[in-house]
Amino acid sequence: MTLSEVLVAALILGISSQASLQGWSRSLQSERQGLSLQDNLHRLDRRVLATQRVLAMAPPTELLQLDGSCRFAFEQLKHTLAAALPAETSLQQSWQRDGQGHGVWLQLSIPADHGTDALQRRLLFTPAGLGLCAEKL
Repeated sequence: MTLSEVLVAALILGISSQASLQGWSRSLQSERQGLSLQDNLHRLDRRVLATQRVLAMAPPTELLQLDGSCRFAFEQLKHTLAAALPAETSLQQSWQRDGQGHGVWLQLSIPADHGTDALQRRLLFTPAGLGLCAEKL
């Protein structure tokens, strides 16, 4: 083999090695992002389930207005949940009243991190949906 053939072979080997390493690097980065996304989705799901469990198991007298209207006492509900659920620093949580007054919206979000998108989840909780309203006969 001549020197020029050796140099061309070395150049081809170097270029193909670099392309291969870049492909592996992108694959690894995509896998990390996928795992981070899945972890964040699990955190949102766990928070939703914990919130639903606290609301369903709390005595109706702690959550509902005393006028018999089967509507949440908004401030009492927020206080009960704050006491029962630990705060998560990277999870943003807010409560809004339903426009018609039938329930409350829980909005959870995880801000965008390096390489991941922001995630958001919004659910409506109503006293009737949680089984807190006693049927009057």
